[in-house]
Amino acid sequence: MAVAFNTPVVDIYGPTVTDFGFYPYRNGTVVEIKGLGCRPCGLHGHNQCPIKTFDCMKKISPDMVLHAYNRVVEKTEVKK
Repeated sequence: MAVAFNTPVVDIYGPTVTDFGFYPYRNGTVVEIKGLGCRPCGLHGHNQCPIKTFDCMKKISPDMVLHAYNRVVEKTEVKK
């Protein structure tokens, strides 16, 4: 919805990947842990981790999300 209204977004990807076509194709950024052999484990993820680690989400730190947020805000301010 946010992308449809050109609202800046930070997308957090755990069990899924942008290769499936769900990502902010404009005015946004993605936070994910790259290089995990278990990703993707499904199109939309699962309620439980198939390998019981949930590393795809647990390894995403608040600092990573904050950094992505700051990048989106900087891009938005530059456009003004």
